[in-house]
Amino acid sequence: MTPTPTVTPTRTPTPTWTPTNTPTVTPQPISTLVPASAGGSLRSNDQHQSTLIEVGPGAFITDSLLTYSYRAESGAGRLIGVRHGFELSATDLAGAPVGLSDTITVTISYTDSDLGPAIESSLRLYRLEGSSWVTQGVTSTLDVGRNLLVSLIDRLGRFAALAETNRVYMPVAFKSLAGGW
Repeated sequence: MTPTPTVTPTRTPTPTWTPTNTPTVTPQPISTLVPASAGGSLRSNDQHQSTLIEVGPGAFITDSLLTYSYRAESGAGRLIGVRHGFELSATDLAGAPVGLSDTITVTISYTDSDLGPAIESSLRLYRLEGSSWVTQGVTSTLDVGRNLLVSLIDRLGRFAALAETNRVYMPVAFKSLAGGW
């Protein structure tokens, strides 16, 4: 009699789904030509087109290429970002950097979810100077009813909408290595 082979079932691993973060696409910088005599405007190219830059006549002394670049904001101390960070730069038509000769208007529309734990009434536009966020050269007005932050800026650079937050720090107790408290 011929022996019959016995089949022993073996467990095969069941594939498991591992969630991964969906990458957020960083918007590419955008530019517009701003005639010195007429001014112009530029709207951010983020998902909600939430930032409007308005340049009046004479804000640049020569026709200029104004560039908006998205930048992730980072707060400092009691300030936290509310998802609106960017850099503004400008060059003349030959590519040389130019500055402002008058203020320009930056209008940021935000949502309540953008605010997170931020205190809305403290929301301001800040400019990065060195490693510090400052409001020098920035005048902000907040319209909480319409969720608008309107600011006048007198120079170009890196900016972020920041607000204060009430952070709570809990004490941490460590058990000593000797086993007692």
